[in-house]
Amino acid sequence: MNEPWHSNQHRSDLSPTEFMREYLATFIDEDEYDEENVLRHIAHRYFSRCEAYDRGLCQNERGIPRDGYELALINKHARTVIEELSHYYGYSTQTVFSAIQRYSLYFT
Repeated sequence: MNEPWHSNQHRSDLSPTEFMREYLATFIDEDEYDEENVLRHIAHRYFSRCEAYDRGLCQNERGIPRDGYELALINKHARTVIEELSHYYGYSTQTVFSAIQRYSLYFT
C-alpha cells in the first residue's frame, strides 16, 4: 500500500512537491500538462470560439459567410483570437498558429 493515507511515512519525509500534491489533493499526472497537450487545448479553444462567432455572425446553421464583408469580419475575429490566446498562454502567435494548423483535422 503506497498511498500516503495508508503508509506510516511521516510528512517531513516527503519532498516539497509531494507534500503540496498530497496537501492540495492534486494527484494529477504531470504528463497531462506537457506542451503538446497545452497547444492542443489552445487549438480547441480557438476552434470553439471561432465557430461560435461564425454561427452568430452569419445567421445560418453552418456559419458560412454570405458575402465578402462577413468573410472579412470572420478573418479579423480569427486573427484577434490567435493574438489573445498567444498572449494569454505565453506563446508566440506563430506557435499558436502552427498548433491550430496541426490540430485542424481534429476539431473541424
